[in-house]
Amino acid sequence: MVNIINRFKNHLLNRSGQYRFYKSQYEQIYEENSSNPEKMVKFETLSKQKDNDSILLKKLDELESLLKKEDNNQILLKKLGELKSEINPHKGEVFRNKRGKKLSDIRSSHPANSIKNVTVGDFTYGNPKIERFNENDTLIIGKFCSISKEVRILIGKGHNIQSASSYPFSSFLGTRRVNISKIPMMQCGDTIIGNDVWIGYGALILSGVTVGDGAVIGAGAVVSKDVEPYSIVVGSPLKHVRYRFPKEVRDLLVEKKWWDLPDEKIDELAPYLIDIKIEDLLERL
Repeated sequence: MVNIINRFKNHLLNRSGQYRFYKSQYEQIYEENSSNPEKMVKFETLSKQKDNDSILLKKLDELESLLKKEDNNQILLKKLGELKSEINPHKGEVFRNKRGKKLSDIRSSHPANSIKNVTVGDFTYGNPKIERFNENDTLIIGKFCSISKEVRILIGKGHNIQSASSYPFSSFLGTRRVNISKIPMMQCGDTIIGNDVWIGYGALILSGVTVGDGAVIGAGAVVSKDVEPYSIVVGSPLKHVRYRFPKEVRDLLVEKKWWDLPDEKIDELAPYLIDIKIEDLLERL
C-alpha cells in the first residue's frame, strides 16, 4: 500500500509541474489582455486544481502515518480508494454518445484545458484518456465505436524537436525569460478514428493517425501509423494480423456505410449486424 501512496504522490507532484507551466502561459496572456473572461475562467480552474492537490497531498501523508499505526488494512484501503477518485478527476470520463447530442464530458489530462476540437459520432461509448498538446489539431471519432478501459489518445505534439533543445524551458523559467509566442506550434494533423472501430484495453493512439472503419485495435497496441478499414492490428511496433473479411466484403461495407442509415433501419438490421453470416446482412444493405 505504501507503493500505491507514493505513486499517487508522484502523480500530484507531476501535475504541479504542469500547473507551473500553464501559470506562466496565462500570466503572459493577462499582461497582454487582462479583460479576457474565457482565459480568466481557465486560470481560475487551474488555481483551484492546485489548491485541491495540496489538500490531497496532506491527506496522503495522513494516510501513510495511519498505515504505520493501524492494523486494519481494509479501512485504509477504502480510504485510499476514495482518494484515488479525487486524485484523478481529469481522466476521460465514461461516455455514451446518443444521436443528436453533443459529447461534452471528455476532458484533457492537462488540468488547464477542457478538450476542444473533439467530435464523437452517435452511439460511441468508452472511457478514453485524451491528451492534447496544442490548440489546432482535432480528434474525430466515428459512430458505433467501442473503446475499452485505459485507452489513451494523443492530439498534437508535446515537445519541439526542431530547436536545439526539446526541453520545455518556459515551464520552469517563466514567460519573462522565454517568449512562448515565438515557440513554433508542433502539429501532427487530425487524429481520425472511423466508424464501428473496436479499441482494445490499454491501446495508445498517437497523434495524426487515421484508423479505418471497422478496424480492431488489439490490447496494448501502439497505433503509430494509419490502420486500414476492417483490419486487425496488434503490438508495438504495430503489426497487421489479418483482415476481418475478404476485399469485396470490406469494400461493400465501406461503400454502404450502414452506420449512417436511419435509426429505424439500423434497428431492423441489428440481428444481421451481429450474425456471423455476413452475407445475410449484405443482401439487406
